[in-house]
Amino acid sequence: MTPVVASSSTSKRKLSFKEQQELDKLDKEIAETEVEIKKLTDELNSGIGNEAILEMSKKSKI
Repeated sequence: MTPVVASSSTSKRKLSFKEQQELDKLDKEIAETEVEIKKLTDELNSGIGNEAILEMSKKSKI
């Protein structure tokens, strides 16, 4: 079996300015979403009623 060699198209390259901006934006959005998930999970685990759950689902971005 011959080893697989990475081609030059898959080698690391510097990100363009636009790509770096998109990556930074994604990192921020991921962090914000993780915080929201934690908050919603905590609220759901607190034993709230069905009406409160429905209201939370309407407000949620997720």
